[in-house]
Amino acid sequence: LFSGSYFGGVSAFILPLGIMLLSDAIIGFHSTMIYVYGSFLFIVLLGKFLKTKTSFIRLTVTSLISSILFFTITNFGVWQGGGLYPKTFQGLGQSYAMAIPFFRNTLLGDFFYTFILFYGFQLVTLLLNRLAFVKKSS
Repeated sequence: LFSGSYFGGVSAFILPLGIMLLSDAIIGFHSTMIYVYGSFLFIVLLGKFLKTKTSFIRLTVTSLISSILFFTITNFGVWQGGGLYPKTFQGLGQSYAMAIPFFRNTLLGDFFYTFILFYGFQLVTLLLNRLAFVKKSS
């Protein structure tokens, strides 16, 4: 979300996907990477809607939507690509049901980091602007 909101063009996508690729190279690649990376692409696009206004409500809603996107896309990938669940509609439902306990922590983490990144960046920007104003005035 942050990258989509504050970076333009291809840079908005390269930063989060590059970081993910680097961490996957260290931690290890996995069979559902395409779904994780795909969900990140959608989340970066969602961040573009925050360029004009980053109100508390807008951040909360877009963070919630990004969590739901990630949950939906990656658990579909687990069902489709892994051997854990039968390739039936019931198996897909089971894949989503088994992931629900993890969704709470996804939401909490996404909300926490969304607000830290956006409001932290705004605070740093405000402090740097004040510092520049004080230096210019003296």
